[in-house]
Amino acid sequence: HSLPDPLVTRWHETHGDDGARALAWAANDPAPLFARANPLRTTREALIAALAAEGVEATAVADLPLALRLEAGRGTFRRTGPWRRGELTIQDLTAQRVAPLLAPTPGERLLDLCAAPGTK
Repeated sequence: HSLPDPLVTRWHETHGDDGARALAWAANDPAPLFARANPLRTTREALIAALAAEGVEATAVADLPLALRLEAGRGTFRRTGPWRRGELTIQDLTAQRVAPLLAPTPGERLLDLCAAPGTK
């Protein structure tokens, strides 16, 4: 499973063979892929429809108004029109929760010292 031997040894000691095996499989599962709709270019609902038309399944995340979970192959979204037009950004849910907590107002300047596209 390409995991460090000391970690696997500890899992075996703590959880037994079956538990260690389950943890190793879980550790190698890819994380879910999330995106944020760009509200300056589209709505989340229009983005879901546009992605679906190109074979990428996206579902809305209930508590974040711009968040989507992408269900297609991890790189498939990059071949879509919405991606090329800048209608979505890949961004983890945790990162998407920050701006609403700050509640910025129009004209206010904020500096993100960890600024970069994608996940953190």
